[in-house]
Amino acid sequence: MGTTKKQHYVPRVYLKAWETSVTTDQEPNKQIQGVYRLDHDEKRGHGTPITAVLWESRLYTVDFAHSYITQSCPKILADFVEQIYEILRIKRTPPVYGKLGYSVIKTKSSIRKHLSEIDQWDFFYDTGDRARKNAILNDIHAMNSDESGIDGKSERHISMKQQRICLRFSL
Repeated sequence: MGTTKKQHYVPRVYLKAWETSVTTDQEPNKQIQGVYRLDHDEKRGHGTPITAVLWESRLYTVDFAHSYITQSCPKILADFVEQIYEILRIKRTPPVYGKLGYSVIKTKSSIRKHLSEIDQWDFFYDTGDRARKNAILNDIHAMNSDESGIDGKSERHISMKQQRICLRFSL
């Protein structure tokens, strides 16, 4: 899954209240829209666009070790199921399937059904030969899901509420 470069932990819609014309150290004669930022070791702030402050890379990334969150996040569950399906059925030649007791796990719906028991699965090639369980589980446990929509959704929600409040006061 691709990495979202900048995921803001303070929604940019909040930062807009402090946005103004600022200058940067690199181009002191050029005005840009942004905020003045003061780092802990500086005596004077410098202008920065709001897209460049209060963010972290991969802030909303969920590692497979935290897959218990899928119970409340259907998009992350669907992403993990899709990635496991690709690991088993598309990226390996011949394709691999899981087996748990009498259940054969080849489809996305069967992966979803037995996801919580994945460490107990046995793995087989479509030829019937046993596949290397540790190698497959290592690939699965290395997965992550980047729910990048969380950041954008929260900003849109906050922005809409802010607009409604402003409308009430302007009437």
